[in-house]
Amino acid sequence: MSLVFDASAIIRLVELKPDKAVNALRNQYTVDLAYHEIGNYLWKISKLTSINIESLLKAFNSVISLMNVISIGLNSDAINLARRMNITYYDATYVYLTLKLNAKLVTEDKELMTKFPNITISIEEL
Repeated sequence: MSLVFDASAIIRLVELKPDKAVNALRNQYTVDLAYHEIGNYLWKISKLTSINIESLLKAFNSVISLMNVISIGLNSDAINLARRMNITYYDATYVYLTLKLNAKLVTEDKELMTKFPNITISIEEL
């Protein structure tokens, strides 16, 4: 089964289950927005902690390089989905790709899990 991982799931896997991350993410999907969301996350934690960002950056780049990273761009179907379901365009790109691939969306986002219960799973369900 194909899986689409949003940034929240990728972050959680790499940080909490690094031994599972490589196998879980290999040959699966994400959108190119994940780079920006993960980069923003790294920026935030670099301001709050003394954690080695370079090693985390390397870890994230390594696992994402194993994935199929899809560019959604500005997509009318994703915008309409965002408007109809009252979610951000960011979230809509992940949902749009999931629907397009007839896949499951792996997310830790409770709002997405509530609004799309038939297509979402958490990393605990992998």
